[in-house]
Amino acid sequence: MVLEAAGVAGVDKFVADIRKLNNNNVPTARHWFGYASAMTFALIANQEKTTDAVKLAGPWKTSSCPTTSSCSRTRSITARAITS
Repeated sequence: MVLEAAGVAGVDKFVADIRKLNNNNVPTARHWFGYASAMTFALIANQEKTTDAVKLAGPWKTSSCPTTSSCSRTRSITARAITS
């Protein structure tokens, strides 16, 4: 997996957990991006104490992904980076 080569923390545990649930198949990029988006949403929702999409839009745009769910251990791409 590319994330293992990038040295992203927690990837070994992620791969092991997905293999247990996925007939011992390795996770795909779709698994990782689903996990990363859900974790980022959870962190921002907990920070803002709401799940209202309109109220979360601003903080989501200005946040950066935690290193535990980003694709790089040094930089993560967010909506801010994409829309700038």
